[in-house]
Amino acid sequence: MTHLRSIVSRVRGLHLHLVASALLSTVVLSGCAMSSQATDDPFLIGALGPTDVIVDVMDGFRAHMEERGLVEGEHVNYIVFEAEAIDQLSFEEPINDMLNQGVDLLVTVDVFATRAAQEFTLDSGVPVLFTAADPLNMGIVSDLTQPGGFATGIATRDPHNRRLELFNQLVPEAETVNVIFLTGLFSTQEILPLRSTAEGLGIALLERPITNPNAATERLLEQIPPEADAIFLVPNMHRNWSGNLAEAAQQAGIPLIVNNASLASEDAFMSYAISFPALGRQLGRMAEQVLVNGVDPGSLPDETAEYFLVVNVAIGDELGLELSPRVLRQADILIYPDEVITQ
Repeated sequence: MTHLRSIVSRVRGLHLHLVASALLSTVVLSGCAMSSQATDDPFLIGALGPTDVIVDVMDGFRAHMEERGLVEGEHVNYIVFEAEAIDQLSFEEPINDMLNQGVDLLVTVDVFATRAAQEFTLDSGVPVLFTAADPLNMGIVSDLTQPGGFATGIATRDPHNRRLELFNQLVPEAETVNVIFLTGLFSTQEILPLRSTAEGLGIALLERPITNPNAATERLLEQIPPEADAIFLVPNMHRNWSGNLAEAAQQAGIPLIVNNASLASEDAFMSYAISFPALGRQLGRMAEQVLVNGVDPGSLPDETAEYFLVVNVAIGDELGLELSPRVLRQADILIYPDEVITQ
């Protein structure tokens, strides 16, 4: 077991930094870094995505590129657009601006950004690296092994079924789970597999759509059924939405299970999900192949995102949960009051 031992305060931001660093450290590629070489014309990379996601993704992307000898300001420069509104129209103008500035590559961390990028790069031939839950069924690519065209990327389908299974193994006494999702952003069709998984585990699901995740903690607390043993966030819930929900869960005395590996470093109890910084590293490796090695993006097979099991043992102890040692041994990150451990 590799230990990352750092005495930390209970301050949310510091815990987040340590876990982000731990997640980044788990996916560092082996091999010597590319030797830095001066260039008169640095690569220019444009990146677009939701505010709370694109920042973390690009942290990992930049880290990988720098480790490979592509230093920002010397060998590569970035233009990053953080979208507040999430629709295709929101991305069209910034993509057009990036193309006018001569970007060598576009990184899109949202299906709307990806579709806009594909539309605008049809004539320019600028490569696009994307993330999407299901690139094939979404029509982004026609073949996962040979995407063709100028785009390839990473499938990021949320493993909410597996996350529920792991929670059940970790806390087997939990019998009723309150599933929270945003109205209009998560369909009944998508939740059907989760219902099936819950039924097989003997877990009762209490499905509760909410319209305002930024509502006051007291209002959210009122919406938590008294019989709930846990709160389970399904896709489309980002970090800037989770703070009040975490406070409500703590006041209710039940664990919060989230869909973002970094969130378990704050107030959530557990996550089995992608890490956005690790996703950025994965995209950075693909970008290196395209920009440095000259690989045709259309010939690069689509990849699948890595998933990380993060357990905040400190919160589990505060809630009086008896955690399965077997599942704890499977975790990638364990968070204690005074240390963060990677395994």
